[in-house]
Amino acid sequence: AEAVTILDRIKGATAPSAAMTLAEVLDAILRDCERRERRDATSEFYKSHLGAWSRHFGEGSRLASLTVTDVQDFIDERRKAGVGGLTIKHNLMALTRAMRLAGVDPNPAKSIKLVRPKVQKRDPSLRLAWAAVLDVLHKLRDNDYAVLAFIAGTGVRRTEFARMRWTDIDLVGDRIVIPVGKTDQRELPLPKIASAWETCEQLLALNQGGMFLLPGGDERDRVRFLQETVTRARAITGQPKLQLHELRRAFAS
Repeated sequence: AEAVTILDRIKGATAPSAAMTLAEVLDAILRDCERRERRDATSEFYKSHLGAWSRHFGEGSRLASLTVTDVQDFIDERRKAGVGGLTIKHNLMALTRAMRLAGVDPNPAKSIKLVRPKVQKRDPSLRLAWAAVLDVLHKLRDNDYAVLAFIAGTGVRRTEFARMRWTDIDLVGDRIVIPVGKTDQRELPLPKIASAWETCEQLLALNQGGMFLLPGGDERDRVRFLQETVTRARAITGQPKLQLHELRRAFAS
């Protein structure tokens, strides 16, 4: 019923078709997100997780041709490549909806025969205390300091940071605007400390000539820039617990 309802919203489509390709079903889902005015994060979720299947099997692969063995091979290859269990779980969630949309039954993405990776919770002992965050920041310089200090001082998520434009920082109004990510757009006051201005001024100079704060051709490149910054900072400071999301957790605590 959900498949028919979604496809009926798309001009020219009247019923689910097992002949749909990965590219066609992704386009159908994105159009439905647009019509229902879903958050950008929802569209990005399907672009990212169905995109992984398209890169593996090819955009022209028909959903009806995928078997449980094909899905298991994908899971195993992702696991060997070091992809986390939660990401693989999201890959499967996206494919499950795509299969349901195309009317593929039985759905190989839901098969009980699949050996799924365990999603492990992060050990609390690996959490980064605020004192350790300050110690890390004191050892960093220039752009590395500016990027990580901004995350630690605002609690911004990586995808939100990757979507921030230079116009989202208002030094005169002492405020920043966090764009739509996992949550709706929100506005935060600039921290009332002297280094906040310096940090933001460094960020504004980081990608001169571009509309986004971070350098990169697209959102994926900008997220990669953040990950490379953290990896470099971890090597400089010798802090093994340093992770992008740990800075956000430390901020929240």
